[in-house]
Amino acid sequence: MAKIDYKKAQAELFQRTEGYAANIRVVYRDVLMQIINLVKNTELEEGKPFSFAEYGYSEKVTPMLRNMYSRIYQTIRKGVEREWLKSNEHADELVKSVFGKKAIESPFFAKYFQHNQEAMNAFFARKTGTGGLNLSQRVWRYTGAYKKELENTIDLAIGEGTAANRMATVVQKYLNDPDRWYRRFRVKVGEDENGNPIYGRKWKRRVFDKESQSYKWIDDDPKDYHPGRGVYRSSYRNAQRLARTETNIAYRTAEYDRWQDMHFVVGIEIRLSNNHPEPDICDDLKGIYPKTFKWTGWHPNCRCYQVPVLATHGELDKMLDNILDGKSPDNVECSGEVTAMPNRIVRWARENAERMEKAKSAGTLPYFYKDNEQGITDALNGFRPVRKPLSNETKERRKVIRRLAVDALVGKEIALSQIGLTATMSNRSVKEWLNQPFSDVDAKNEALLDLQSLLDNSVYRGSGADEHMATATMHLFETEIGGNKCWIIVRHFHDGTCLIWSVSDNPSILNNIE
Repeated sequence: MAKIDYKKAQAELFQRTEGYAANIRVVYRDVLMQIINLVKNTELEEGKPFSFAEYGYSEKVTPMLRNMYSRIYQTIRKGVEREWLKSNEHADELVKSVFGKKAIESPFFAKYFQHNQEAMNAFFARKTGTGGLNLSQRVWRYTGAYKKELENTIDLAIGEGTAANRMATVVQKYLNDPDRWYRRFRVKVGEDENGNPIYGRKWKRRVFDKESQSYKWIDDDPKDYHPGRGVYRSSYRNAQRLARTETNIAYRTAEYDRWQDMHFVVGIEIRLSNNHPEPDICDDLKGIYPKTFKWTGWHPNCRCYQVPVLATHGELDKMLDNILDGKSPDNVECSGEVTAMPNRIVRWARENAERMEKAKSAGTLPYFYKDNEQGITDALNGFRPVRKPLSNETKERRKVIRRLAVDALVGKEIALSQIGLTATMSNRSVKEWLNQPFSDVDAKNEALLDLQSLLDNSVYRGSGADEHMATATMHLFETEIGGNKCWIIVRHFHDGTCLIWSVSDNPSILNNIE
């Protein structure tokens, strides 16, 4: 079969993402020139720092910034749409390389050529980062930051007597290098009991003092200029990185989604690019992973790439026979299916456990860790291998069970006789139960339709704090599903109501009860 050159595809992806970043730079430059032409002849009043509002420019500048926001958002959105399409085209090529070029014309192979538009829409709506912002909100935040940066740098440039014809050059210089006009200083903040100095850090902004005809640094609010680890103090550089990151993640997410539906893909191999002069996290974590491991890069601007690990030729022949006979190819057992995390990521996760815990609290977990947290945690605990992708039959039955469970359980009273309370279920908790990883997914899903009996025959194990819901206590009821010991999770809210939330067969959940 013809092979796809994934290394070449990654190089082309990198070139495209750099192109999106370059387009962002053009937008910022255009808006800068418009605003500088508007304000370049301004004279500062004594004791009145420059701002668009104070000097009467808001009415004209605000539409410029809104237009800038729209152009940046559309640039990134179109880039995401393009990469989603490009990734799907490459996935189509993979199917044709396995089953032949004419596969795309045959109804037998239609399931392998489905492009998921709903998943792309969900990608745009998803919220990320500590602020839980979607793409539009993040672009708007950078636009607001740019306004503040412009006001401060224009104030400095005008204050130091910059000529109108050099204003754009000087302001651009400051915007490119924020340390020239805003930085953190080490200052004495007090003394200890022995009289030794105690030092702290204070953010200061550089201004030009007309009276002394010299520069000085004044205290300033650090909120806009201390954005956190891994974030630039430059709006346009953050917007450029956002363009690179979002388009790259879009490509990888579409790739991941398509491979999940391809039974002949039995794993993934994450490989290094040639862009590694020094060893880093990419060297530490390269290797072969289960295909359920969602990988969109090890770090921002990561240039590594992944390739699918395929079933054997004999297994592919059996799948082809099944497809042509109208049977499911998912019934073919694949001897080389990757189900366990590689030791290198388990070792890395163990060595970086404290750092990841802090990152989780701060809302800054790396994407690769956040997207695979349960699988990594299970591997660390020596628990079961990563779950296999669900078959189409299981997915279809899950839809039926969800409809039945919503009708039978949502808003209805369910007795918790062991603790003398009643509970109910919500649409969300039904979905949570059905999506929960489990060693026997089919049995777990079917058990939801017999929930009351399951609870009546369960053993109450105790309660404890719910780390995912601060306003609730968690109760655990031990039972058996499909021959596997497991625990039904009930959330007891502070207002007295109870909600049956989910089920887990991971014994580490018992660590949460008192």
